[in-house]
Amino acid sequence: AYTQACSQDFLEEGVFVVLEAKKNDKGVMRAWCEWPEGKVALFAKSAAGQTLLGAAGKKVKARYRRVDKGLYAVNVEVVA
Repeated sequence: AYTQACSQDFLEEGVFVVLEAKKNDKGVMRAWCEWPEGKVALFAKSAAGQTLLGAAGKKVKARYRRVDKGLYAVNVEVVA
């Protein structure tokens, strides 16, 4: 239970403007986003990934963790 609680603690939250989103051959969505730190790749799977795919040109709020090549979102919702 400790590791689950901890992994949730490491999640950050941010608002991003989705510039474009694509799905790769492994079923992972990659969205190029703009946020206060500049441009970043936001990755997601499953429902969060589907939300990203349909969010080009919109703002999304995401809960994410930092990974080697960008950010990995576990939860994504369109806010505007």
